[in-house]
Amino acid sequence: IGFGFNGAGELLRIFNDVNQIIDSVTYDDNLPWPIEPDGNGATLELLDFNSDNSLAENWKASEGNGTPGKMNSGLVSIDDKEIIDIPNSYQLFQNYPNPFNPSTTIKFAVPKQSKVAIKIFDVLGNEIKTLHEGIKQTGTHLINFNAGNLSSGVYFYKLQYGNSQLIKKLILLK
Repeated sequence: IGFGFNGAGELLRIFNDVNQIIDSVTYDDNLPWPIEPDGNGATLELLDFNSDNSLAENWKASEGNGTPGKMNSGLVSIDDKEIIDIPNSYQLFQNYPNPFNPSTTIKFAVPKQSKVAIKIFDVLGNEIKTLHEGIKQTGTHLINFNAGNLSSGVYFYKLQYGNSQLIKKLILLK
């Protein structure tokens, strides 16, 4: 039995090891996909499964004959410059730069698709801002925090997942 896409609107679903759908894409003969696949080109590999799979720039030619039934490369692309292994635990990294003015980057890792929240608090424990609240896919993520409207001082950022949390300190110097 052969397998392939002919550009007629086939639906591709990607499942994890417990049979949950983690991504899907429809392959048709509209941009950004080839108008007439000839069967001689490379198969496609999604660069970062957290990215929008409907955009051509988020795909690359796969090595060899593709990766049917297997993980693509086992790596997750964070941006054009950095590629890391898939994490095996929740992690919250120190923001950088720190101290900062007025923006900093917060990096965190999620070992499996899950609901997470990233929030900023002042020294009294008051919530200042929610940077993200919702589902994140497996991988390492970067969030930019712009504190241009805040006063200089010590703040905290928290990664919350399930009934657990990780907290780090950041310093805003204006």
